[in-house]
Amino acid sequence: MEVLTLVDRLGLIFGFIAIGFLLVKVKVVSGKDTKALADIVILVATPALMFTSIIGSCDVGPIADYSVMFVTGVFMPLLLVVIAYFAARIMKLGRPKLGVFLCANAFPNTVFIGLPVTVALYGSETVASVAVLDFAVTLVFWTIGLALLTDNFKWRGLGSLLNAVLNAPFVVLIISLLLALAEVKPPSLLLDMGEMIGQIAIPLSLLLIGMTMATFTRTSMEFDKSIGATLFLRHIVSPLIMLLVAYSLPIPILSKQVLVLQAGLPTMMGVSIVAQAYGKEHGYATSLVVASTIASLMTIPLVAYTLGILL
Repeated sequence: MEVLTLVDRLGLIFGFIAIGFLLVKVKVVSGKDTKALADIVILVATPALMFTSIIGSCDVGPIADYSVMFVTGVFMPLLLVVIAYFAARIMKLGRPKLGVFLCANAFPNTVFIGLPVTVALYGSETVASVAVLDFAVTLVFWTIGLALLTDNFKWRGLGSLLNAVLNAPFVVLIISLLLALAEVKPPSLLLDMGEMIGQIAIPLSLLLIGMTMATFTRTSMEFDKSIGATLFLRHIVSPLIMLLVAYSLPIPILSKQVLVLQAGLPTMMGVSIVAQAYGKEHGYATSLVVASTIASLMTIPLVAYTLGILL
């Protein structure tokens, strides 16, 4: 990717984020409005974008690539948990913060931030890849991640797991892949509606990032040296490891770029949400999410530029 093209696309990304931030700060919308808008993005716009993108471009070939990306998406969080654990031992970080620290380093924000940024940089053909990665990361988060956050490794049942991972984007992903492989073309009216709805997914997602950042308050956060460790592991170590892994994988260059970019994303917001729900160091979890999200505004351009040179 040429430098000018990269600057142009990053300008669009940060412009939308800034507008979303200002909308909350000048009270055009309230922080509570973000929940309804997020539901529209996750339950309607993103599935529509995914459906039209896959139906229009998928064939049997990429399925093998998706399986490689799924396995990588499961492997990477587990590896990062191990690396973060040794970092926590060095810092003498114990419970109850330990589980939050491990999850903050292991789980990236693959859809809420990852999808709009990836599509803005590399195009709509990356939607299916991001969806596969998100399913893999979500699967690990709601099993190993939840156990780490709650300090409870009891099996909660298959129903609980399915309820967490069988979300609207994933269901649409499976349906779209099956239709594409069977060469079944949906009615043009359905495709046209899907395309129109899907077009709002990326700009609305970027606005939501800014709106969400504007709702964070200093009183809900706390800071210590482990914040710096998280920024180093999440935004430097993680993409470097993924770059080494992706380099040897038998997948197209675009898929490798998606893997590395996703590896350098900020901490999943679900870490803060689950910590609050279970009363496990919510202030600390929020601090990690906020710091990581702010840092990503600087590290994502760096990762994207590096990928343009190396891959």
